[in-house]
Amino acid sequence: TFTGTSGQQATVRVTSNTMGTVRVTLFKPDGTQMTTTFTSAASFNLATQSLTTTGTYTIKIDPDSSNTGSMSRSVTNP
Repeated sequence: TFTGTSGQQATVRVTSNTMGTVRVTLFKPDGTQMTTTFTSAASFNLATQSLTTTGTYTIKIDPDSSNTGSMSRSVTNP
C-alpha cells in the first residue's frame, strides 16, 4: 500500500520479477481498480495514474498459476 494525494501522479514500477507471468493491479482507496497489467517481463511499469482521491492505495500482485518467486516494487511521481 501507499498513501497518495488527490491530483498527484503515481507510477508503480516493478523490477527483478522472478515469478514469471504476473498480474499487477492498482486499486483506489475505495477498492475500485485503477489500472492493471499482465506480463512476464523482468521489469515493467504500470501506466502513470493521476490519483483521484487522498487516501491509501493498494497494489495487488497475483502470480499466474502456482508460480512463486520475488520482485521489487516502488511507486514514483511520475
